[in-house]
Amino acid sequence: YRNRNYDQTVTPNHRVLVKKFNKDEYVIKLSEEIFDVKTPYALPTMFNSTELKGINLSDEEIQMAAILYSDGNIDERNDSIHKIKIFKSENRYGNKLIKSLSEKLGLEYKVKEVKRGFAPVNEYVYYGDSARKLAALVNNDKTNIANIFLNMNMRQARLFLETWSDFDGNSDKFMCQYDNEEIADKLQQIALLAGYTSYKKTKDKTNYVKIRQVSTITPSERVEVEYDGLVWCPNVDNGTAVFRKNGSIYISGQTQAPFTNIT
Repeated sequence: YRNRNYDQTVTPNHRVLVKKFNKDEYVIKLSEEIFDVKTPYALPTMFNSTELKGINLSDEEIQMAAILYSDGNIDERNDSIHKIKIFKSENRYGNKLIKSLSEKLGLEYKVKEVKRGFAPVNEYVYYGDSARKLAALVNNDKTNIANIFLNMNMRQARLFLETWSDFDGNSDKFMCQYDNEEIADKLQQIALLAGYTSYKKTKDKTNYVKIRQVSTITPSERVEVEYDGLVWCPNVDNGTAVFRKNGSIYISGQTQAPFTNIT
């Protein structure tokens, strides 16, 4: 079942999660039952995620962490945090938010205009306790998202992603830029916490995680392919699971119905 940046490949007896025609309800149907229907079923791309309790960080701390991951720099010397820099163009969104968040969190900083590339940008510099406090939010490492952020609740996860896309990505298209695959993996996991599915894309040699903002997607292609090999599928209590294929996240059922007892 394919569409642009979507590829759900399953066996004929796979239990696929589909949207009922003309109803806001979802049901499980076997792949072989829906493959040849005249009008293709819509497949879900957004959902209400399990409401985790969330993490013990304020909204301001979560936003500041996302800003540091996306637009910050950690200067570590002699195994200690020397300073933190955050760069933001004067003409782009974010300067007021950086100042506001810093004030609410009691972070001291200096700001000056420096030239990066062909345009001047504002450089916010944090020293001492302020720098250490900022670095601790990201576990002193901005090359990979700290595992604590994989326990955010839906509201926190959405705030994190929205801030990231505002600072390093495209907020209108809800895309988050990333520099390595470890960060891409974590962004896609956080998108799941937020109730979204996502896919990875490259545009103008820049890598993004694109958040799907539609509730369903209708496959433009239904193609039968020959396959000879192992098939793996999880068994979960509620009969649905989240999968990833070629960097694209999709929601589906499982091949076997949930067990009512185990012998």
